[in-house]
Amino acid sequence: MTAADRVRMESERQALLERLDLTRIAIPVLAVNGDYDRPFAKTHRMWRELPNFTNLVLPGYGHLSAVMQDFVSPIYIKTLGDFVRANNPPPAV
Repeated sequence: MTAADRVRMESERQALLERLDLTRIAIPVLAVNGDYDRPFAKTHRMWRELPNFTNLVLPGYGHLSAVMQDFVSPIYIKTLGDFVRANNPPPAV
């Protein structure tokens, strides 16, 4: 891939992001980040625009270690369970 290809792809990606209206997303969204991954920079727009957004930052974790077998944080398990319970719609009658 050439430098020109990378510039073109980044330009196309940015144009897609600008057209995406996060304020119209009605479902709850949970982001999970390790605190070594610049988590607030990566979720800033979601914080600002999503009406129902939860951001979980796992202290002492990185990108892949957050969900590795035998390394999963109890905070992750608790937060995910709480998020699902809080956003689970009632059964249809």
